[in-house]
Amino acid sequence: MPWLNKGMIVGAPSLNVYQLVRNELIQSGFEIAEQDDTLLRLCAYRERASNKCHCLHVLWARRTGRATYVSYGIEPRFFFFWSCRHGDHFSKMGDFKSMIISVLDPELIYPKYF
Repeated sequence: MPWLNKGMIVGAPSLNVYQLVRNELIQSGFEIAEQDDTLLRLCAYRERASNKCHCLHVLWARRTGRATYVSYGIEPRFFFFWSCRHGDHFSKMGDFKSMIISVLDPELIYPKYF
């Protein structure tokens, strides 16, 4: 698994969080490239016809006591990832974070770790 440098703590069971985000990814047109339902982690991608970008979105839901730590990130899927503009990378991270937040109950997200 790639290094995941972003995350948030959610006050919900890790399996529920994982399933909610996975279902939202599928409904949003992402293809699941790889998933491990035992460890609650997955990689998904969505090819964008407009800029031919092939970024791999990575998610990992881990239990931490009574809460869940949701790690996420974007990694290159192919060597030509570097043709993506740097600003696009940050924009995609923001979009991915917004998508994760949108499927969770806002009251369950611990704001100090947001």
